[in-house]
Amino acid sequence: MFEKIRQFIHFNDNCQMLSQEHPEFDRLFKIRPLVQKLNEIFSKVPLEKYLCVDEQICSTKARNPLKRYNPNKPHKWGYKMYVLSGISGFAYKIEPETGSENVVLPGEPDLGASSNVVMRISREIPSNKNYRLFYDNYFTSLPLLEYLAKNGVLSLGTVRRNRIPDCKLPAEKEMSKKERGYSVKYVADVNGVDITTVAWKDNKVVNLASSFVDEMPKARVRRYNRKTKQYVSIDRPNIVGEYNRHIGGVDLIDSIMGRYKIQLRSKGGKYACFTICWT
Repeated sequence: MFEKIRQFIHFNDNCQMLSQEHPEFDRLFKIRPLVQKLNEIFSKVPLEKYLCVDEQICSTKARNPLKRYNPNKPHKWGYKMYVLSGISGFAYKIEPETGSENVVLPGEPDLGASSNVVMRISREIPSNKNYRLFYDNYFTSLPLLEYLAKNGVLSLGTVRRNRIPDCKLPAEKEMSKKERGYSVKYVADVNGVDITTVAWKDNKVVNLASSFVDEMPKARVRRYNRKTKQYVSIDRPNIVGEYNRHIGGVDLIDSIMGRYKIQLRSKGGKYACFTICWT
């Protein structure tokens, strides 16, 4: 009976599926009701104060055009999803990546493909309720921080230097000559929003941008010095500590899913891996 259910289970009416040439063709048409139902259930749980947006890979070796390859992930082949999570490891919203979901609603700016992901997935966050959103340098841009701040959502993320127009932070070559723990900040007014950018030297130079937290107060942290082969104490800006404490929600989800991995193998179902992982 179970094998028969697996063979014939459907989540949508295939007769209503548009052709691939149609401009409104949905690659996730067959499981779109499942994705919507999951997000509906997730949204019933009250949001945590600290939230993060990150990528997640549902590992699979199935032959499918939605499968992505990322050599930096533990599971290199799989379906890519964007997840809004709390620091507790609970997913409040998921968005499978298809390559054609970059749709901007009327009244919203087009911030670029990566920043638009955060803008779309954070629409349900209430404004002016002191929610704080964290993301990594794949998503971060100054227009994104400005947009979220004007919509009442404070945010913080690591940032790539080429995404900071007229960057006043020291060049990476100059920073590399400084002692470990050295940091420098620059505060700019971006269309009425104060945004702080901080560069900090640890093993590598780290650049961060935020609309709510600053370099001060600094904390002392331990690091291992390879030259002297002993631990040393260095300064760490407050913005780095905030980022490290609250960015790991999606990674925690991956850890929890890894502990309860389903041993059932899919039999050629086009989206079987996605269905199994989230049900």
